[in-house]
Amino acid sequence: MDSGIDLDSFALPVANKENKELQLEVERKQKEIASLKRQSEGYADRIQAISDHLKNVQQELQHTQALHEAKKKDVELEQHMRQIAEREEGRLRDELKKIEAEESEIKERINMYENTAFKNKKIVEDITAQMNWGHQALDTWLEESARKDDNVLAIEKYSRADEGKVKNLYVHRNSRSSWRTIVMKCRERRRPWIVR
Repeated sequence: MDSGIDLDSFALPVANKENKELQLEVERKQKEIASLKRQSEGYADRIQAISDHLKNVQQELQHTQALHEAKKKDVELEQHMRQIAEREEGRLRDELKKIEAEESEIKERINMYENTAFKNKKIVEDITAQMNWGHQALDTWLEESARKDDNVLAIEKYSRADEGKVKNLYVHRNSRSSWRTIVMKCRERRRPWIVR
């Protein structure tokens, strides 16, 4: 109990042995209280230092957790972007396969058209050669038939047949130009990037 009186400077009158012992006991207790106060103050300082350290550790923990969450989100984003890239790569590979298949088909068609055009050209050349030979034979025959009036009808008949052949040649020539047009269109489709 603190009444504002300094007991250290005030000495109690010593009356007997019991009072002396009580006085010594009071002095011991006062020293013990002073020692405990000093210890208490030291503990308070240590508790404050530990509390401050705990606050710093908690702030560092929150900062570390925030960094961890940010890194986790970055990793998730990277995984998502990688999955998107892999899907796009697969789609592009499929598209490339389709384009290669179309290219192969177009090459086969062009090859077929070129072969057909070559065969048709050969046929036209053969027919032209036959026509030239046919004209020579016709000229010879006309000379002979001019001498013979009774063969005039036969000459007209052969003339009509030759006219039919000529018409066929024109038809073949027109179909040849149609084939050439088809081949050119296929080649243009094959190379759409060429501007004409």
